Amino acid sequence: LALVTILFMLGPIIISLLTPILLHERFRFVHIVIACSGFIGAYIILRPALSKFDVQMLLPVVSAFFYAMVSILSRKLGRTDSATSIAVNGSILIMTILLLFTVDEWTQLDSSDVVPLVVLVISGGVSSYIYIVACHLAPLPLIAPIDYTLVLLAALWGFLFWEEVPSNRFWIGGSFILAAAVGTSISAWRFRQ
Repeated sequence: LALVTILFMLGPIIISLLTPILLHERFRFVHIVIACSGFIGAYIILRPALSKFDVQMLLPVVSAFFYAMVSILSRKLGRTDSATSIAVNGSILIMTILLLFTVDEWTQLDSSDVVPLVVLVISGGVSSYIYIVACHLAPLPLIAPIDYTLVLLAALWGFLFWEEVPSNRFWIGGSFILAAAVGTSISAWRFRQ
Protein backbone atom coordinates (compact mmCIF):
# COMPACT_ATOMS: atom_id res chain seq x y z
CA LEU A 1 0.00 0.00 0.00
CA ALA A 2 2.84 2.39 0.79
CA LEU A 3 4.40 1.96 -2.65
CA VAL A 4 1.05 2.43 -4.40
CA THR A 5 0.37 5.56 -2.33
CA ILE A 6 3.78 7.11 -2.99
CA LEU A 7 3.45 6.45 -6.73
CA PHE A 8 0.07 8.19 -6.74
CA MET A 9 1.72 11.09 -4.90
CA LEU A 10 3.55 11.88 -8.16
CA GLY A 11 0.36 13.77 -9.13
CA PRO A 12 1.42 17.22 -7.83
CA ILE A 13 4.78 16.92 -9.59
CA ILE A 14 3.05 15.97 -12.84
CA ILE A 15 0.68 18.94 -12.42
CA SER A 16 3.60 21.31 -11.83
CA LEU A 17 5.35 20.05 -14.96
CA LEU A 18 2.33 19.95 -17.30
CA THR A 19 0.53 23.15 -16.31
CA PRO A 20 2.96 25.49 -18.10
CA ILE A 21 2.84 23.29 -21.21
CA LEU A 22 -0.91 22.67 -21.43
CA LEU A 23 -2.29 25.88 -19.92
CA HIS A 24 0.52 28.21 -20.98
CA GLU A 25 0.79 29.50 -17.44
CA ARG A 26 4.07 30.83 -16.15
CA PHE A 27 6.58 28.19 -15.06
CA ARG A 28 8.10 28.74 -11.64
CA PHE A 29 10.92 26.51 -10.51
CA VAL A 30 9.83 27.05 -6.89
CA HIS A 31 6.61 25.10 -7.61
CA ILE A 32 8.63 22.04 -8.64
CA VAL A 33 10.77 22.39 -5.51
CA ILE A 34 7.65 22.61 -3.33
CA ALA A 35 6.05 19.56 -4.98
CA CYS A 36 9.28 17.57 -4.68
CA SER A 37 9.62 18.52 -1.00
CA GLY A 38 6.18 17.11 -0.29
CA PHE A 39 6.95 13.98 -2.30
CA ILE A 40 10.20 13.43 -0.37
CA GLY A 41 8.32 13.83 2.92
CA ALA A 42 5.67 11.32 1.85
CA TYR A 43 8.41 8.93 0.71
CA ILE A 44 10.22 9.17 4.06
CA ILE A 45 7.01 8.51 6.00
CA LEU A 46 5.66 5.72 3.81
CA ARG A 47 9.07 4.13 3.14
CA PRO A 48 7.87 2.00 0.23
CA ALA A 49 9.69 -1.22 -0.56
CA LEU A 50 10.92 -0.63 -4.09
CA SER A 51 11.93 -4.29 -4.35
CA LYS A 52 8.21 -5.15 -4.53
CA PHE A 53 7.77 -3.16 -7.75
CA ASP A 54 6.07 -4.90 -10.67
CA VAL A 55 4.26 -3.81 -13.81
CA GLN A 56 0.95 -3.44 -11.95
CA MET A 57 2.56 -0.69 -9.89
CA LEU A 58 2.33 1.52 -12.97
CA LEU A 59 -1.43 1.79 -12.36
CA PRO A 60 -1.05 4.40 -9.58
CA VAL A 61 1.30 6.38 -11.86
CA VAL A 62 -1.34 6.29 -14.61
CA SER A 63 -3.92 7.29 -11.99
CA ALA A 64 -1.68 10.21 -10.92
CA PHE A 65 -1.41 11.29 -14.56
CA PHE A 66 -5.21 11.25 -14.97
CA TYR A 67 -5.59 13.11 -11.66
CA ALA A 68 -3.25 15.76 -13.08
CA MET A 69 -5.28 15.92 -16.28
CA VAL A 70 -8.54 16.34 -14.31
CA SER A 71 -6.94 19.23 -12.43
CA ILE A 72 -5.60 20.87 -15.58
CA LEU A 73 -8.87 20.46 -17.49
CA SER A 74 -10.85 21.78 -14.50
CA ARG A 75 -8.72 24.91 -14.55
CA LYS A 76 -9.02 25.24 -18.33
CA LEU A 77 -12.80 24.74 -18.32
CA GLY A 78 -13.06 27.16 -15.40
CA ARG A 79 -12.10 29.96 -17.77
CA THR A 80 -15.45 29.61 -19.55
CA ASP A 81 -17.74 27.50 -17.32
CA SER A 82 -18.89 27.67 -13.72
CA ALA A 83 -17.67 25.23 -11.09
CA THR A 84 -21.22 23.90 -10.72
CA SER A 85 -21.49 23.24 -14.45
CA ILE A 86 -18.15 21.43 -14.53
CA ALA A 87 -18.98 19.31 -11.45
CA VAL A 88 -22.48 18.32 -12.58
CA ASN A 89 -21.61 17.66 -16.23
CA GLY A 90 -18.47 15.78 -15.21
CA SER A 91 -20.45 13.61 -12.77
CA ILE A 92 -23.08 12.80 -15.40
CA LEU A 93 -20.40 11.88 -17.93
CA ILE A 94 -18.51 9.68 -15.44
CA MET A 95 -21.73 7.94 -14.39
CA THR A 96 -22.67 7.26 -18.02
CA ILE A 97 -19.25 5.83 -18.86
CA LEU A 98 -19.19 3.66 -15.73
CA LEU A 99 -22.67 2.32 -16.48
CA LEU A 100 -21.60 1.33 -19.98
CA PHE A 101 -18.52 -0.55 -18.77
CA THR A 102 -19.92 -2.11 -15.59
CA VAL A 103 -23.45 -3.14 -16.56
CA ASP A 104 -22.48 -6.84 -16.33
CA GLU A 105 -21.24 -6.39 -12.76
CA TRP A 106 -24.29 -4.52 -11.47
CA THR A 107 -25.67 -5.82 -8.16
CA GLN A 108 -28.74 -4.81 -6.21
CA LEU A 109 -28.01 -2.55 -3.23
CA ASP A 110 -28.64 -3.94 0.20
CA SER A 111 -30.67 -1.58 2.40
CA SER A 112 -27.71 -1.28 4.79
CA ASP A 113 -25.62 0.15 1.92
CA VAL A 114 -27.92 3.10 1.19
CA VAL A 115 -26.78 5.47 3.96
CA PRO A 116 -23.02 4.92 3.39
CA LEU A 117 -23.57 5.31 -0.35
CA VAL A 118 -25.47 8.58 0.11
CA VAL A 119 -22.69 9.89 2.40
CA LEU A 120 -20.11 8.78 -0.18
CA VAL A 121 -21.91 10.54 -3.03
CA ILE A 122 -22.45 13.76 -1.07
CA SER A 123 -18.86 13.79 0.23
CA GLY A 124 -17.44 13.10 -3.22
CA GLY A 125 -19.63 15.73 -4.85
CA VAL A 126 -18.79 18.43 -2.30
CA SER A 127 -15.09 17.52 -2.47
CA SER A 128 -15.08 17.69 -6.27
CA TYR A 129 -16.91 21.00 -6.29
CA ILE A 130 -14.53 22.59 -3.77
CA TYR A 131 -11.51 21.32 -5.71
CA ILE A 132 -12.89 22.75 -8.97
CA VAL A 133 -13.44 26.11 -7.27
CA ALA A 134 -9.84 25.99 -5.98
CA CYS A 135 -8.64 25.27 -9.52
CA HIS A 136 -10.37 28.48 -10.63
CA LEU A 137 -8.89 30.63 -7.90
CA ALA A 138 -5.17 29.80 -7.93
CA PRO A 139 -2.52 28.29 -10.19
CA LEU A 140 -2.52 24.48 -9.97
CA PRO A 141 1.11 24.20 -8.83
CA LEU A 142 0.03 26.15 -5.73
CA ILE A 143 -2.89 23.84 -4.99
CA ALA A 144 -1.44 20.42 -5.80
CA PRO A 145 1.24 20.11 -3.07
CA ILE A 146 -1.45 20.41 -0.41
CA ASP A 147 -2.30 16.78 -1.32
CA TYR A 148 0.75 15.67 0.64
CA THR A 149 -0.93 16.77 3.86
CA LEU A 150 -3.19 13.71 3.42
CA VAL A 151 -0.27 11.62 4.67
CA LEU A 152 -0.18 13.72 7.83
CA LEU A 153 -3.95 13.42 8.25
CA ALA A 154 -3.73 9.64 7.87
CA ALA A 155 -1.18 9.58 10.70
CA LEU A 156 -3.43 11.78 12.82
CA TRP A 157 -6.42 9.46 12.27
CA GLY A 158 -4.19 6.50 13.08
CA PHE A 159 -3.23 8.14 16.37
CA LEU A 160 -6.75 9.23 17.30
CA PHE A 161 -8.62 6.05 16.36
CA TRP A 162 -6.04 3.24 16.64
CA GLU A 163 -3.54 4.71 19.10
CA GLU A 164 -0.71 4.43 16.56
CA VAL A 165 2.20 6.54 17.75
CA PRO A 166 4.04 8.34 14.92
CA SER A 167 7.66 7.25 14.44
CA ASN A 168 10.74 9.44 14.04
CA ARG A 169 10.43 8.81 10.31
CA PHE A 170 6.99 10.43 10.46
CA TRP A 171 8.35 13.60 12.10
CA ILE A 172 11.22 13.91 9.61
CA GLY A 173 8.97 13.30 6.59
CA GLY A 174 6.27 15.47 8.11
CA SER A 175 8.70 18.39 8.26
CA PHE A 176 9.23 18.09 4.48
CA ILE A 177 5.46 18.02 3.94
CA LEU A 178 4.93 21.01 6.21
CA ALA A 179 7.72 22.84 4.36
CA ALA A 180 5.82 22.15 1.12
CA ALA A 181 2.57 23.42 2.67
CA VAL A 182 4.24 26.57 4.03
CA GLY A 183 6.03 27.11 0.71
CA THR A 184 2.69 26.77 -1.05
CA SER A 185 1.10 29.30 1.30
CA ILE A 186 3.92 31.82 0.84
CA SER A 187 3.83 31.35 -2.91
CA ALA A 188 0.04 31.78 -2.93
CA TRP A 189 0.35 34.93 -0.82
CA ARG A 190 2.89 36.37 -3.27
CA PHE A 191 0.61 35.36 -6.16
CA ARG A 192 -2.21 37.40 -4.61
CA GLN A 193 0.00 40.53 -4.18
